[in-house]
Amino acid sequence: KAQMDSERQAFQDSLAAAQTEVARLGQALGESQGRGEGLAEEKAALEGKLQELQAAQEKMKQQHEEEIVALRPENQPTAHEITDLRATVAELQAFQSASEEQINQ
Repeated sequence: KAQMDSERQAFQDSLAAAQTEVARLGQALGESQGRGEGLAEEKAALEGKLQELQAAQEKMKQQHEEEIVALRPENQPTAHEITDLRATVAELQAFQSASEEQINQ
């Protein structure tokens, strides 16, 4: 009987230890899930920021490509066009000067 009592006590002790361990693991799991939720929120925020950065990068790439196209020789005015524009500007300046002289008279 003493041996049975001893075995029963050992069993109850190990049961109590197991229950304590289950409770500890449950608490650790709850804390881990809490951290997991925090990490999930942080991950979502970082993914959102990554998408913003990728969109900004794509926009910059597109602007750069547009600038390159604008700088291509076929998109630049020819010497003849530049001469025509300068002549037009000179004519407009002469007209403006003449108009101002008429107004001042």
